[in-house]
Amino acid sequence: GSLPQPVSITFTALSHLHLERNEIELAQQYLDRVAEVDPNPVSTNIPVLVSILRAKIQVSEGQADEARATMQAIRNLHIQKPSGVWSDDDLLANECLICIRCGDFEAAKSMLPDGEKEFEHCLLQLVQAKLLMHQGNFESARKILNSLLMKNPLAMVTEPIMVIRVALAVCL
Repeated sequence: GSLPQPVSITFTALSHLHLERNEIELAQQYLDRVAEVDPNPVSTNIPVLVSILRAKIQVSEGQADEARATMQAIRNLHIQKPSGVWSDDDLLANECLICIRCGDFEAAKSMLPDGEKEFEHCLLQLVQAKLLMHQGNFESARKILNSLLMKNPLAMVTEPIMVIRVALAVCL
């Protein structure tokens, strides 16, 4: 039988869970199920989430170019039809994080808005901290990450708190 469309939310959560556990095949299977139960979503919330998860899976499989293309495609769609959950900064930060995961620190840095010393957006702050770590500026990165933990003690809106804690552990 067919499942109701809201099950797509559960499938994306299961995909994210398996991705965090490095169970890539299961993460991909749950992500594929999203399109089966919700082939024509009424908003762009789920397609954005699916694209971010797909890009993360692609990076974990060594498909850096595909991951960047996935993020650029969803950012272009988001310009035409913005979602209610994701902001432009969320998508920009996620694309920057994809670049960082692929080791392309210059691409990540070049995407950031010029002239902004400190970002208000938490994911952009995470990007900034990771770029500082790459440059060897661990003290500045540590300050940003500690500030993020103070502002977001349980989780960020779109990412689990472990993303900050792992970056801080690496920084220290």
